[in-house]
Amino acid sequence: IGPWSQLWSLGPIMISDEEADDVQEQDADDGEPEGPFSQACDAEDKPFRCSECGKGFAQSSNLIKHQRVHTGERPYRCHQCGKAFTWSSSLLEHQKSHAGEKPHSCPECGKKFSRGSTLLEHQRIHTGEKPFRCHQCGARFSQSSTLVHHQRTHTGERPYRCDECGRSFGRKSTLVTHRRTHTGEKPYHCLECGRSFVVSSDLAKHQRTHTGGQGPYRCGECGEGFGWSAALAAHRASQHGAEKPYRCSECGEAFHQNATLLVHQRTHAGDEAFTCSDCGECFLESAKLARHRRARHSADGEEKPFKCSECGKGYAQSAGLRHHQREQPFRCPQCGRGGNERLCFGSND
Repeated sequence: IGPWSQLWSLGPIMISDEEADDVQEQDADDGEPEGPFSQACDAEDKPFRCSECGKGFAQSSNLIKHQRVHTGERPYRCHQCGKAFTWSSSLLEHQKSHAGEKPHSCPECGKKFSRGSTLLEHQRIHTGEKPFRCHQCGARFSQSSTLVHHQRTHTGERPYRCDECGRSFGRKSTLVTHRRTHTGEKPYHCLECGRSFVVSSDLAKHQRTHTGGQGPYRCGECGEGFGWSAALAAHRASQHGAEKPYRCSECGEAFHQNATLLVHQRTHAGDEAFTCSDCGECFLESAKLARHRRARHSADGEEKPFKCSECGKGYAQSAGLRHHQREQPFRCPQCGRGGNERLCFGSND
């Protein structure tokens, strides 16, 4: 069975909304799932072959549709929100979200979905099923798209090319984000202050500046709050101890989170997924992108969410605040002794 014959769904990993749409669109790109004996008759039954990846099709129209996977073309646009899709069926499914229609219900937990394909993926959370296997290293996956992305760590394939600058990417969602460096588009808007962002994760981080950094996900051990469930899971693993079930098939290194493993695997594939909206430079990790922005593109309006409770001075990073708090900026007017709190000098013996 060739790698494409296994690609019909996947498991709970952290990907963007855009990439989730790509997953479902790729899974439905020609309506002709390849069976175990499909390759033997490809030459006769599927004469129309993709020049990019070699996949065969019975009809030329299906080949034309499939090629959108490589070009990134999204001709079907939602008139309600402007979001674009590769396939008309994906647009129809998306439009159900505006109508609030969720006809597909999970019999296990009752959660409802607007797409049948999303329900099928969700149900693998309950069953633990991982039907998609990499023939190169044996790793198994619950979604076809995860297998596709994983296989690129072996091949180094980057099928998504930017028409503007020629740069190639391993994921369509990365190309979509990269294109915004050319267009200047910032589609994610903060409802509190109106500030706009290139990627949704930057908006989520920014919104914590309005809430004082306290998120809805709270650690039961120490009470610390986080903006995302994944951040809470990482905190629990690093601060309170946990196993590392996610292992890299390339080098064997283990991780607490699947998301961290995916970031690590980019070091093998050379895939740089986080793009600076100011200069277009790309990074393997969001934290490195954040450091780059502070170092290269700092401005008067730079966010400094970490405030000193004593003097009110703001810092872009929590480490800067901790360093400041170790200083002794307050001097006693009577003896000249230094301290890091004003209340130290309320009285002087």
